[in-house]
Amino acid sequence: MKKHTLIASTTIFLFLLVSNVAAGVYTWTDNQGEVHYGDRVPPEYKNAATKLKGHSSPTGRRKTSTPSVTLQEKLERLNKANEQRSEQELKVKEEKAMIDTREKNCSLAKNNLGIMRERARVRVKEKNGEYRMLSHEEKTDKEKELKKQIKEFCAE
Repeated sequence: MKKHTLIASTTIFLFLLVSNVAAGVYTWTDNQGEVHYGDRVPPEYKNAATKLKGHSSPTGRRKTSTPSVTLQEKLERLNKANEQRSEQELKVKEEKAMIDTREKNCSLAKNNLGIMRERARVRVKEKNGEYRMLSHEEKTDKEKELKKQIKEFCAE
């Protein structure tokens, strides 16, 4: 008797398994672009559903289309973007260095002009290493030159 029950149970199980596979497994994509699998398709996706062939498990399978962009193209785009970013960073560094230089030159010109104005006599070092005092005309010329430098470097 137990043998007949086991055979009947196995037969029913196999019948249900075969009928489930015969019903088919469908795949459809919802409005958010997510791919779904199932033996029953929601009514709103009936026209968009596709019956899968065979009776293998759809777990982990997704409908994939051929990629429109190859891996090589993506790599080239990434390299190009990195080059552009590096160029931009270099430009920013160069601009910052130029601004820093201008600020330093501005500060030096202002400091030197202050020294020229507060001292009656100014001593300068010649190319041969000897020191000499500037004449009144030379001092006036230097002050004019420093004022020009201040206009050039301190202008914002």
